[in-house]
Amino acid sequence: MTIAKDTFFSDPLSCRDETDEATFGDQASYADRYHILCKKMMQENLYDAASILIFPKTAGETGDYTELDEMTGLRTFVTQLAGHVAAAVAI
Repeated sequence: MTIAKDTFFSDPLSCRDETDEATFGDQASYADRYHILCKKMMQENLYDAASILIFPKTAGETGDYTELDEMTGLRTFVTQLAGHVAAAVAI
């Protein structure tokens, strides 16, 4: 998943209600929420891997992006994907 900075998804105050505040705290952005969701899905073995990439609007020109942590980073995701491809090819 990729999320552009300075957009609806990175704004912690967009589309909030009292349930959101009780669950995610006062300043949880959509990026934080997706990060929590992906980590939970991996911990429960529903996903093998997930990646959250946050990038500025200029990323198309610069290639810059930010990862929230190693568990949901691009390297971990690609490594898992490569492992699945290698296993499928070996069959």
